[in-house]
Amino acid sequence: MITIDRKPRWSFYTGWIVLSTIAFPLAWVIAWAIISQVEKIVGDTIQVAGQRRITEDFLSGYVLIPTLGLLIGVGQYFFLRSYVPRLRWWIAATLLGCLLPFGVFHLLTLILAPIGDIGLLWRGIGMTMVGGLISLPQWLVLRRQVRHALWWIFAHGFGWGLFGLLTGTSISNTFGLIVMGLIPAIATSAACWLLLDWLPHKDMEGRAPVSLV
Repeated sequence: MITIDRKPRWSFYTGWIVLSTIAFPLAWVIAWAIISQVEKIVGDTIQVAGQRRITEDFLSGYVLIPTLGLLIGVGQYFFLRSYVPRLRWWIAATLLGCLLPFGVFHLLTLILAPIGDIGLLWRGIGMTMVGGLISLPQWLVLRRQVRHALWWIFAHGFGWGLFGLLTGTSISNTFGLIVMGLIPAIATSAACWLLLDWLPHKDMEGRAPVSLV
């Protein structure tokens, strides 16, 4: 366990929010560019398990999710490395975290029967689970470096759950992608403040010797 002496400036939190937010539309642009090149080779449709599928629809998740994980992981590592040492697995953990909910929910669709509109509450619960799954590998990296690292999972779950309650789960335009990145980014920036500033300060106060004067 480490003791963090440096406190991030407000530019840290501003940069964190901006970078985490723009990562979503940027990942979409990169994924679209990659899929466009694939379509030039295989065409607009692709044969999958004996069924003809639209290439863009089929590949979008497989390309977008890893791209998003890499962008967010690299950006967060850039900001955290000055305050939390030994984060060499952070980018890989972020990539794995982004793939986890994609894999879990894909598996559930194969096991469970299709359902219709799940309602606002269940959308919020589902997106809270997404946030928790995304943050789980990151938490495994953080827990050996900072105290109270469980707040990281809580922040992710809250941010993604709030996004699900406010907007649902479908994204149809660039503004939706920005909102999708902005709400969790604000929540995780608050977690950074807790873990890198407020909680370490409270811990230091708790260990401070009591003056008898």
